[in-house]
Amino acid sequence: MATKWNRYYGDSYVPWSLNQEDPDLVRLFSSPTSLGLLPSPRAVVLELGCGLGYDATYLAHLGYRVVAVDTAPVAVARAEALSVMGNPYFRSCDALDPRALLQVLRDFYNSSDSSHRNNSSGSDTKKKKKKKKKN
Repeated sequence: MATKWNRYYGDSYVPWSLNQEDPDLVRLFSSPTSLGLLPSPRAVVLELGCGLGYDATYLAHLGYRVVAVDTAPVAVARAEALSVMGNPYFRSCDALDPRALLQVLRDFYNSSDSSHRNNSSGSDTKKKKKKKKKN
């Protein structure tokens, strides 16, 4: 299935892409009536079928830690060009495969990149690894 989607995303023109974040998503996240219903920034958001990554990148700019997956590696490669300091965390996997999706989430949480951590910094993680090596 990835081959089919790679063909679409390999073209410079992707017919369903707005080449910007979805206006409805922007409206939702900027509406005073919905703000009390949304998770607070720094929450982890999972986007399935991220395509070129515009929505994931928008959510990352709002302060969310975003895990964004798509079945097409070509789409993910193009989306990663929008990524800043590893947020969003883009990966290619079949979102309908629970094991593959779970592995992406494990990798996200096990990442030593401090931008993905909620309560600890990357330097803390490195210190713990050094201590283990010494023992």
